[in-house]
Amino acid sequence: MRNACDYRVSFDLTPYGDLAFLEAFGPDTTKTASTSSESGPGEAGSAETADAQFATVPFFKNFQADLVGLHNRALESLVCRCGREPRWHCAKADLLLNPISKQRLTSASDPRSALKGYLVAASLATNFFSDMVSVVDIIDQSSLVRLSQCLVKVGAHVAAAVLYQCFMPDELKYGLRILRLAPESHDDAFFQYFWELPFLEMLVDLHSSPKYLNERHVTLLTNLIQSPELNSSNPAPVVKDAEQRVLRCYFRDLCRIYLGN
Repeated sequence: MRNACDYRVSFDLTPYGDLAFLEAFGPDTTKTASTSSESGPGEAGSAETADAQFATVPFFKNFQADLVGLHNRALESLVCRCGREPRWHCAKADLLLNPISKQRLTSASDPRSALKGYLVAASLATNFFSDMVSVVDIIDQSSLVRLSQCLVKVGAHVAAAVLYQCFMPDELKYGLRILRLAPESHDDAFFQYFWELPFLEMLVDLHSSPKYLNERHVTLLTNLIQSPELNSSNPAPVVKDAEQRVLRCYFRDLCRIYLGN
């Protein structure tokens, strides 16, 4: 998925990219030129009128709609023909989450389907999360961010915040902000996937407050904070191995929930 997950890059399906699509949908200039040379003044005027109509906004809007449809059909074909290639699943998920929209064409985002696409791509790229290599070394940050966006949009805020532990320390604040969005709907099954103390401490603060008081959550979070795996004196290799094990379990849990149906 690395360097191939941006649909505007991985969707370059022909040797000439979008230029080929323009050629496919554009007017036949050769025919127009030959017809113009053989026609009289009256016919030349009608050709100019046709060219003016060609340049109107409705034409370009229809052209762009056709182009978007062609992109979608081509990508569907690639997903079917190359079902084990992660980048096409990722590209399809990109389009489902952020559909191509030109000239204010109406397009509806489908975050749940996009989430499934990202999880399929991630599972294929990591051999179904069985490889011992770090997940974040295979799946790039932009894909993880979009996966987190999907989780937020389907209401899985805790699961979405987990991914921000994989980023630079100055980006943890965005994950913490996600936890504040809907504390009343927090899924405690994903608390176990936090290894960064700021996340666990914020969750304790939230669920200790009168507005979102949940004693069971506080007890669970306190036990997690006191677990040996989060001991600050653990050697760096031990900490790294624990983080990767947690991430693999986290992704398998997401696949079980969203791909199991």
